[in-house]
Amino acid sequence: MYLAHPSSDACANFVHGFDAAWGGGLLFGFREWLIVKVDSGSNFGWSWLVVLLARKSGHPKFDPTEEKPENVAFLLDTLETFLAERETMDGPRTLFLRFDDWLRKQEWYDSESPGWVPRQSDLAKKPRSTKGSRNRAKKPSRQAP
Repeated sequence: MYLAHPSSDACANFVHGFDAAWGGGLLFGFREWLIVKVDSGSNFGWSWLVVLLARKSGHPKFDPTEEKPENVAFLLDTLETFLAERETMDGPRTLFLRFDDWLRKQEWYDSESPGWVPRQSDLAKKPRSTKGSRNRAKKPSRQAP
């Protein structure tokens, strides 16, 4: 790979383009994997999550715009580690189960959240939140005349 300006930003843009050219398969699960590693950032894209991971991993001044080979190396090493984990037999399943476990630990995530998929253990529990019942009038029951 040749980059005119070898920064982790330029490298991330290259990887974004490569992923787009391959229909999104290269980075499938990368964002979720990073969120679990960083333990935060569910509202960020993967390239910023790499920055957060670098800072959490002992690179407090990691700047993705600086042309430092160690920044590009960190990004590529992180991607390589992810791909190696995902390529194991249960890699994708394990990756997304870990992400689901992480989501369920967040106070803002509950059965009213978009994309919620109940687990068997959820079916026996009462809902944690009443936010779904706010501002909703109960429909009168229909009775036969």
